[in-house]
Amino acid sequence: MKIEKGLDRFYVIDWVDRKMKLKHDFPTGIPESGDSDDFNPLFRARDSWDGLDRDDRLAVEAWCNTHLSDKQIKQLQNAVRNARWRHNSKSGKGTKKINLDYHAWWILHELSKADGVTLSEVIISRLEKEYHALPDARYEPSLSSTDTTVDADS
Repeated sequence: MKIEKGLDRFYVIDWVDRKMKLKHDFPTGIPESGDSDDFNPLFRARDSWDGLDRDDRLAVEAWCNTHLSDKQIKQLQNAVRNARWRHNSKSGKGTKKINLDYHAWWILHELSKADGVTLSEVIISRLEKEYHALPDARYEPSLSSTDTTVDADS
């Protein structure tokens, strides 16, 4: 697993910390044999996580690649992707998903082809003026037609 973006390291740390609280994923304490030298991999994983420099992205990445199963890495990747999505949804940046009936989609699709723009840009260019005419409309920079974070969605 590779930790790509800035916040991803925090998402990974949060996920592993939550997993560490679940005893069956990463048990705590000395194995039942009582032999302290008889640590199994799960005990070693917990022990090494507790001593890990979490500010070091490469160290966190190496720990994940060493101590997580393929299944856990897949779960972690999904958790990171979902955390990113939640962050972008709350920040007002990125994209939002909507459901359109076929007729509404067709109209937007044809307008976007005619204008040579995305569906999002059709909505902004044709409805932004009406939006700002509303009595309680508030200006949000992410709604500006100059926003470059809008993905092509046609």
